[in-house]
Amino acid sequence: MTSLKETIKSIMLVSLVIAAVVLSRLVLLDGQTRVLETVNVIETSSVNVAKYINPQSYYVSFGGLSYTKVYDTEMQQKIWDALRPIVTDGLVNYEGVEVIEMTDYIEAFADKSILLRFTIDLNCAEWLPLYDSEIEVPSAVSKWVPYEILMRSDLPNSLFVYDRDEEAYYRVAIKGTEAENSVSELVDTMMASDFVEYRKISDRFSLASTVPDSLSRYNYELLPYQYTHLTQGVKVMNEVSTDAEAFDASVASIANEVFGNRLDFVKRLEDVNGSIVLMYGYGDKALTVAQNGDIIMNQKFNSSLAHEMGFRQSLAIGIGGMEQFGELPQGVQLDSVVTVDEDYTKYRFNFSYKLDDTVVSAQSGGIQVTVKGGQVIAIEKNVKQMMSRVYTSLDQMYSIDNCITQNYLEVSLYYLQDNDIYDATLNSIQYYFPIRSDIERIERQYYQQDMTMIPIWRVVISGRTYLFNAYTGALIENYR
Repeated sequence: MTSLKETIKSIMLVSLVIAAVVLSRLVLLDGQTRVLETVNVIETSSVNVAKYINPQSYYVSFGGLSYTKVYDTEMQQKIWDALRPIVTDGLVNYEGVEVIEMTDYIEAFADKSILLRFTIDLNCAEWLPLYDSEIEVPSAVSKWVPYEILMRSDLPNSLFVYDRDEEAYYRVAIKGTEAENSVSELVDTMMASDFVEYRKISDRFSLASTVPDSLSRYNYELLPYQYTHLTQGVKVMNEVSTDAEAFDASVASIANEVFGNRLDFVKRLEDVNGSIVLMYGYGDKALTVAQNGDIIMNQKFNSSLAHEMGFRQSLAIGIGGMEQFGELPQGVQLDSVVTVDEDYTKYRFNFSYKLDDTVVSAQSGGIQVTVKGGQVIAIEKNVKQMMSRVYTSLDQMYSIDNCITQNYLEVSLYYLQDNDIYDATLNSIQYYFPIRSDIERIERQYYQQDMTMIPIWRVVISGRTYLFNAYTGALIENYR
């Protein structure tokens, strides 16, 4: 009898152990499901994709010999809100297209006009539907990559378009006359601004009679000649602190979006470099916070939940994930897209942002979102929060011309290398004009040094990018 009782006890004990294991597995599975659902399921119906595809550079020509670049974010938005309906409708419902020469295009900018420049390489078939999914893009313009769009106040029935991929210039005949009043009013508003950084239209140096034709170029990437305006530095801090006392509170909102409200199954690890890693399972999903401000989320691709999605859908999913991933900074814009053909197309979307109305250089931060098969599989973010301005005692910033002159040896050596020129003499006068004539782009940006953003000039010459300290003229770095 005793033996039978012991046997029954043993059976009951084993049953309890088995039940405990089953229940624990069910709880674990529930936790897994909750964690996996948090990033995979992103609501995109409310995502406004178009606001991340605005032009990045705005130029206003006053007519005559001068023009300016618009830096004020509110003014940029005002210009785009007024002109976007005219631009999108004009490209879809145009009445005719004419191929023109570059000189015609530059001359079109000499009168009262506004030039919009985009940084993202999207053709019209990809770009226009971002503003209205119902748009049917005509085949004649669908492959254009509109790097620039120009509108003149005295030619309200025309759009001028520069297709950078084909290096082609077009004049597009459009309907209506709304552009005339819109462009004139916006130009007048800019002329009345407190600060105008004047730039000079005509030849870059107005030396057509003293330099060869190859150096006397029509160009609107001209050197500014008013430097009374000073861009102040900005003291910054990281979005999430790795300090032991502050970490849990500062990372809470991001951790909840990545792992859900339950952190029972999330392990916390500390790397030798000071980074803090929150990890679920065996690396199924991980959130890393580094001391330099990097916040990185990675999760394993789930093929059972995957669906092949096109560019627009993937961008909406990526933006939805980005908007849920902590605080969204000022002036976020899509800068570039990298596409990788795998079993499911993988898109990497690179976004820039602004501090105090100034774009932060890609070397100092930004946001990258990777989407594959309708899933956000990675977000890499390093954005700073502004604490205060750092005022300088300088009277003016370095001119771009002086930056090049101060760093002439390095700039000229790279210029010769990039243009396959061999010259052992390296005569300083000989390459003064060629270098400046090959300036392709000028941007004022912020660059991080320690925990301060300083103003820099980003200058592209012969395809190489130079970053100059706008306070000292020093060459910080260059890359191609």
